[in-house]
Amino acid sequence: MSLLAFILGWFVDLAAALSPAASSGPIGALAYAHALLVHRSAPIADRATVTLTLPDGATRTEPITTRVCAVNGGMVSLQTQSLVVWFESGVGAAAHPGDPTTAVAWSAPDRVDSAAVAARLPALPLPQIALALDDLASPLALTAYTPRIDWQAAVIARKHGERTVRLVGRTPTGRASIELARGRVRAFSADLPTADGIATLDVTFEPLKPGAPTTWRIDTRGRRLIASLSGLSALERPLRVGDRIPVVSMYAGAAEVRPAFDAPYTALVFVRDPSDPAWWADGREAAIVAARTGVDGVVEFRRELTRRSIRSPRVGGVSAVPRVDTIVVVLLEAGAASLERFASFHDRWQGAGLQPAEQVVWSPAQRLTMDRIAPSAPAAVVLLGRERSIVSVVELPASTDDLARSLIDALGRNTDR
Repeated sequence: MSLLAFILGWFVDLAAALSPAASSGPIGALAYAHALLVHRSAPIADRATVTLTLPDGATRTEPITTRVCAVNGGMVSLQTQSLVVWFESGVGAAAHPGDPTTAVAWSAPDRVDSAAVAARLPALPLPQIALALDDLASPLALTAYTPRIDWQAAVIARKHGERTVRLVGRTPTGRASIELARGRVRAFSADLPTADGIATLDVTFEPLKPGAPTTWRIDTRGRRLIASLSGLSALERPLRVGDRIPVVSMYAGAAEVRPAFDAPYTALVFVRDPSDPAWWADGREAAIVAARTGVDGVVEFRRELTRRSIRSPRVGGVSAVPRVDTIVVVLLEAGAASLERFASFHDRWQGAGLQPAEQVVWSPAQRLTMDRIAPSAPAAVVLLGRERSIVSVVELPASTDDLARSLIDALGRNTDR
């Protein structure tokens, strides 16, 4: 905290101690100025508990963690139960706390303020953003719920061992107040007109350690970028060895195909969208190479099964070698562009004279498959047993020999059970 902020805070405490517990314009002005200095001199973090009381008395409560930093063009980080958002000079991103595989990213203004946040998110009852970042050339609205606020009184009190100053005012839509202590926001309230009457918004704040602002960023590398915040959601339960992989739609071009999965083993070679640089920074050819490695590894796996069968003959002849089918599955978003991308991949696959697979298909089921099986990998080989049960997962890239060895080892463990 700056020396000026400390001195101003001392004056607030002194003036409050000498003032009666009533409205006082100078006290309110000093407390407000102190809050501005505190929020603009160092990173700030608070855990907010937001309670909305509807006209019929029903209530809704939601926690929000907010972090703000006024330096270097400004930075804001917000986290709710269903969303993590980050704004910085020139950039911004959002993700779901329960999904490490997707994100939304956008360009932000060079100077982050409450208007930049409001352009992406619904109205937020968080005065810290305006206190830290908004231009002081005009009166601060503090939040979207308190436009053109007219502060009318300052009420002095002592809560939890510290002196507080509650500024009380009115807006065109009703009453509003903000409670300050040591330059930090402790509470905020506002009336909200609705079709059924006046609702009340009450927010309490608990100070947190903000940590380094560089740790607030959302790393979008390795995530699939989607267009809208509404598309962010938690992943379903991860799929592990022994689980059944769900039945998903697969297509050969525009025609749906239904693999039989009637072999003792089926190797699914999953490849994420070859045109997505988040997964394939080296270009589409890297996706072909990964798929080729996957299929080659399955071929080597088959050969090793044959060699082991010959070395361990049964009475009356050579033991049977279990059939292993291979399906290359390109994971694409549903839409006309997917048909073109799949056709490009399929033509490149066939034209290169690569190892044959029983089928080369595409599927829009990325969230039901790879996002639950290998969320951080651009490709993977998933070996299935009977009834689509997962026997092994090998993330790509990997060498052909390592892939085949992993599948053999997993098959041994599966046989032992």
